[in-house]
Amino acid sequence: MYFLDVDLKNERYTGFTLGQAIRKIDPRGFLIYVTAYGELAFDTFRYKLEALDYIVKEDRESMFRGIRKCLGVIRDRLKEERGEDRQYFTVKFMDTVRHIPVDEILYFETGGKSHRIILHGLKENMDFTGSIQELQKNLSGKFVRVHRSYLANVRMVKLLDIKEKKIVFINGEICPFSQKVKYELMQRINE
Repeated sequence: MYFLDVDLKNERYTGFTLGQAIRKIDPRGFLIYVTAYGELAFDTFRYKLEALDYIVKEDRESMFRGIRKCLGVIRDRLKEERGEDRQYFTVKFMDTVRHIPVDEILYFETGGKSHRIILHGLKENMDFTGSIQELQKNLSGKFVRVHRSYLANVRMVKLLDIKEKKIVFINGEICPFSQKVKYELMQRINE
């Protein structure tokens, strides 16, 4: 996202020629012109800039309203590009707060210590304080309680070994499941 003025007070570039240079480097970037020169708005077409907006600095309120609109359009376009709103799971890990995309979590398991949960992800594993019951309540749409100690992301299951009662995830990790959830698990995987 690039906010540009038409008059850059620069001998080498105008806002329009800078926009052309940006387009060469970042063809998908969002160009937003914020300027006092309303009469030059059509020059964005002449320079083939495909600007998202041309906001005239009339008063601060209308200028900021225009900027907020642009930010909303950019947010919506990026969400649409990803195909959906990506959900995140927030966890306090050591002295930091982490936001892990839910679609990168394979499963949760209870740890050896009381109230310890181990998150098994595509990129990393981490442990934190919590309960499987609370996770099950908060993540019920995509996760199934497959065992007393495990909560699995059904969208990450590669294979269900019915005989061995094991779930194989897309990265090869394995977790057990109990017989009593076999049919629910099969149904949820096939959704």
